[in-house]
Amino acid sequence: MRTGDQRARLALGALAIAVTTSWQSRTIAADKATCLGAYESAQTDRNAGKLRASRSKLLVCGKPECPALLRADCATWLVEVDRALPTVIVVARARGKALTDARLSVDDEPLVETLIGAALEVDPGPRVFRVESPGHAPAVLTVTIRQGEKNRVVELELTPQSDPGPEPARTPVTSYVLAGVGALGLVSFSYFGLRGLDRRSDLAACKGKCAEADVDAVRSDFVAADVSLAIALLSFGGAAYLHFTAPGGGPAAVGLGIAPRKAGVQAALQLAF
Repeated sequence: MRTGDQRARLALGALAIAVTTSWQSRTIAADKATCLGAYESAQTDRNAGKLRASRSKLLVCGKPECPALLRADCATWLVEVDRALPTVIVVARARGKALTDARLSVDDEPLVETLIGAALEVDPGPRVFRVESPGHAPAVLTVTIRQGEKNRVVELELTPQSDPGPEPARTPVTSYVLAGVGALGLVSFSYFGLRGLDRRSDLAACKGKCAEADVDAVRSDFVAADVSLAIALLSFGGAAYLHFTAPGGGPAAVGLGIAPRKAGVQAALQLAF
């Protein structure tokens, strides 16, 4: 019985050793295939300017489990790629203030979730930098990165989405009021002026003998016409002044004074801001 048990145990041990040896052989073969694939791909990526991808594969074929010949080449190439691989420091600003809560992507590939001033590896050539930050419109900038360039600063300016921008110019309400008064003044000037001329022509027949009331009526029409014209000119002038000198501000206080004089009429416009 003991002899049978020993034989069974020996058989099971031999089977376990065979299985383990087979598994190890397959693992070693798979590791060698991985090393060889990384070795070849690293050279292809390097020649294509994809230095970041090449670097990651050189780290694979430089592992201790890879054949010594491959490891030696990969170690040499890794030093060369590290020397040629550019690095950039991306800075995002909004109104002159640096932003750290900003996501960076390069050529539509997400790179980092925050910008803390660290150097970042990028491939050489034209690169499209895009920065996004909460509350701001995305900023995009295309920069040509040279091979071997280290710690190049790339700055992007973001615009707050809530920023309304400069306030558009507004014409004060008083300007419109004065323009309306000016229009009425011109209408009044035309009416009294034409009526005064018509009445004066009627007095031509009684020149020197006309009734005082008729003469006073003509004089009153001309005075009213002069006053209306003065009001119109002052109103239009005030409207123009307010329009061009008070953009975006409140309406100015306006004072208008009219006083009759022997030679016609005197008008005064007073503006207070």
